[in-house]
Amino acid sequence: MNCLSNARLIVSEMSGIFSTTAIECGETFFSTDCECREEWVTVERLSANFSNVLTMGSANSKYQSILTLGVNLSDIEDFVGQIEDSDEIIDIFGEFSNVYCAMLNDNNEFNSHFGVMNQSVPVLYNSGVPFLPFIAGIEGKLCSQKSWISIGYAIQKID
Repeated sequence: MNCLSNARLIVSEMSGIFSTTAIECGETFFSTDCECREEWVTVERLSANFSNVLTMGSANSKYQSILTLGVNLSDIEDFVGQIEDSDEIIDIFGEFSNVYCAMLNDNNEFNSHFGVMNQSVPVLYNSGVPFLPFIAGIEGKLCSQKSWISIGYAIQKID
């Protein structure tokens, strides 16, 4: 538990890295102006109450992490335009998640604490809400126009 607390403390101190990376990734990936209108905060449980929740794990020999991305159907169009079918959601937001994690890996401060994390395949939940018990981490909103995407990130040291 102490290792989780130390990793959580480091992540909370790095909130600027998570939000700045989200803005840079969002603007590049979606080709639209993005911003984080609120401070990213540490939470006891990552949010998962959205019509679409994507999760993606990452790991190396010392740490394992999970990225959550939550977006409601009503907000998708502001980021990517009209979606023809739900398979496009996993393709688009799965790739966004891959790029976001890669950009975190490229950040010197993130990398110096956690090393390079190998990413897994993203999983999309669009029927019901995944239960994410005991997954404390950092969370924030990436905003575009009048819509937003929730991004959460948790990491723990492997014993």
